[in-house]
Amino acid sequence: MNKIRHILFVDDDFMSTEIAREELEETGYHVTVAMNGQEAIDYLKNDSNDYDLVVTDFDMPFINGQQLAQELHSYRRDTPIIICTGNIKITTEAVREWGALELIQKPYDWEKVIDIIKSIVQDRYC
Repeated sequence: MNKIRHILFVDDDFMSTEIAREELEETGYHVTVAMNGQEAIDYLKNDSNDYDLVVTDFDMPFINGQQLAQELHSYRRDTPIIICTGNIKITTEAVREWGALELIQKPYDWEKVIDIIKSIVQDRYC
């Protein structure tokens, strides 16, 4: 039996987090939501849950997606990160320099998002 993978989804937009939770849980993932980068860091440092993947928005208050990826990468290099943004100036090469594996452009195409997540999970854990 496959382990249910735990995803930390980070976005300051409530509707985005609710849709993400619904879409990802329907696909079989366990989802924890953080509403900003600082909350995500708190979860990652203090939560006993082990996250298999972090999916984060780029443009958030307090700590943006770049800062979150760099912080996470500094102490949990093995946790894959996906950065999502509507900013067309941000490139895949840039997010990889920050420690993320993938860049997803908004608005979300959930079929594509789920395919990317499945690919990362399969490559990492199967």
